[in-house]
Amino acid sequence: MLGGPVGGQAKPSCWYPIVFFMSQIAPVTLRGKYVTLEPLSLDHHDDLLPRASDGELWNLWYTTVPRPENMRANIETRLAAHEAGTEMSFTARHNDPVSGSRAR
Repeated sequence: MLGGPVGGQAKPSCWYPIVFFMSQIAPVTLRGKYVTLEPLSLDHHDDLLPRASDGELWNLWYTTVPRPENMRANIETRLAAHEAGTEMSFTARHNDPVSGSRAR
């Protein structure tokens, strides 16, 4: 078993390979009928600002949305986590129901 027991319990043998290989996963765009998930990038910053500002979403307990003034830093933190192999963040875009192309 790789890694041995943690907190008195043994981890499954696949735990470390999953963490190790996560940093090697290339970003991928996932497109469905209604929504397209794109790997988060700084290019999304300007489109996310008005959406984050709508209704003070950062005050809701059931979601994590940064304040508009913290948006760039939040994206940079998430991109660094992806580089470290600990997180893969996406942004969701609705697809146009008529054409099927992604909407802004």
